[in-house]
Amino acid sequence: MVVGRTEDEGAQALVRRWGSLGAGLLTPRDLSCAGWAHQPESPSEGSAVVGGRPTPASEITGVVTTLETVAVSDVLHIVPADRSYVVTEMQAFLCAWLATIPCPVLNRPSPASLAGCGWQREEWALAAHALGIPTLPVKAGANGNGAGAAPEMTVTWVGTETLDAPSPRVAEWVRRLAEAAGAHALVARFRDGDQPRLHSVGTVPDFTREDVAIAARRWLEEPGP
Repeated sequence: MVVGRTEDEGAQALVRRWGSLGAGLLTPRDLSCAGWAHQPESPSEGSAVVGGRPTPASEITGVVTTLETVAVSDVLHIVPADRSYVVTEMQAFLCAWLATIPCPVLNRPSPASLAGCGWQREEWALAAHALGIPTLPVKAGANGNGAGAAPEMTVTWVGTETLDAPSPRVAEWVRRLAEAAGAHALVARFRDGDQPRLHSVGTVPDFTREDVAIAARRWLEEPGP
């Protein structure tokens, strides 16, 4: 199962690629449908709604989450006065459900994000510094890459595999970052070519890539620690 938005190309790519396995897309709109049953003390006995279809939790054998937060734009079918409340409730429910469902989840949620730890740039920079990983300066309140300053290098970690690392040293940096964050999916962006320095980190890889999808499936079928 993939948790994401209908317009999310990565989520849609995974559902198409894994269609023969019965993969389905769970969107925020599905949370408005009848058929949900969540029992925290026995989550395998509950049920979910995936693509509008009630599905026993026991039939869900793996989850990939590409949705970090539920947004107001996800609940336009709800009357305007209730949207903010509904978004908050959906976020909390999905976090609890993804945290307890008894199958591999890439990544497990946190209170800050449905797709992993939800750390901000400053938190990633602090973690990297503690691990001895060179980083670019982080300005308080700064977001994104800055105009015309696209990252020069992107390294992806999925499951237990590092993709696109230019050297064993950078591969080890990314592995250690993932371990520190408790992440089984991670994208680390570096700059400065021969002397790479960490710029930013995310927890939703490009799932339109075949190698990323293959690594994700490999981990879901045989999850590591």
